[in-house]
Amino acid sequence: MSHKPTILVIGAGYLGKVICRIASDAGHQIFAARRSQPSPEEVSAVPLVRWHVMDVMDPVQVRDVIGIIAGVARIDAVIYCVSAGGASVEAYHNAYRHGVTNVLAGLDSMIDRSIEQPEGISPRFIFVSSTGVYPEDEGQWLDEFHQINPDLLPAAQRAILEGEALVTAREGAVVARLSGIYGPGRTRLLTMARSLPDPLIIEEIAWTNRIHVVDGARALIHLATIECPGHLYCVTDHDPAAQIEILFWLRHQLGLPNPAIHFQRDGIPVASAKGLLESNKRIGNNFLVSTGFEFDYPTYREGYAPLCQNR
Repeated sequence: MSHKPTILVIGAGYLGKVICRIASDAGHQIFAARRSQPSPEEVSAVPLVRWHVMDVMDPVQVRDVIGIIAGVARIDAVIYCVSAGGASVEAYHNAYRHGVTNVLAGLDSMIDRSIEQPEGISPRFIFVSSTGVYPEDEGQWLDEFHQINPDLLPAAQRAILEGEALVTAREGAVVARLSGIYGPGRTRLLTMARSLPDPLIIEEIAWTNRIHVVDGARALIHLATIECPGHLYCVTDHDPAAQIEILFWLRHQLGLPNPAIHFQRDGIPVASAKGLLESNKRIGNNFLVSTGFEFDYPTYREGYAPLCQNR
């Protein structure tokens, strides 16, 4: 896209607010829609963003809000980053299937009646998905080209895949599977690092994948603006790492000694981690990198170092 695209962010929560701030600072016209009214602090943090209250589960409200926005601006891209807000299957279906259906229908309605929107041109739709849709849990390397067997997934994750299918059937739409989002205000691993027992029993190597919230937001804006994007990207940093590696690194940054480690396999003490079971998966990001995207926080070290300083 040759001009600064106008972007509608749907679901302006932890990630969405960062998208709004970064895109607005970069000169994009930004509209934000979410279920609740933003606080005065949220509004003042991004003064150029135009906020709208919209529940994606209400198709009439979705159509009306999108129509209002389309009446004053050409919408070039939509970033859908609605979260489930709960662990139930219903919550996942509402956010990732029904909500997506309503928004896509609202966008199609907008195209039919908006004088601002070029005839027949639909906004690029970016759907924020999750690397949790991969059922593999034995430390495998995975990427966008890995075929997923939905029968191996819990019902909640299948709802995400169903949302992805709705999006990938749409011309020019993009699915972005984000790994675990961290950043300011999300300090679960710091809490874990501080509370490690001594001695520490390790019975498996648990692989972790993450993306700093700033890089997640930047990547989504990047995918909303580049020419001819692919349909699917994994948005994760360069360094899938074992959880214990990160926890020990964090303890060093926090000035804490590391506990003694006792390795066990099948309940029997062993001399090293060699041969221990591996859990979770490792996600590659080569396809995203191939688009020219560069990370501000390429590994957990760059991302967590400032968080440790603010401990």
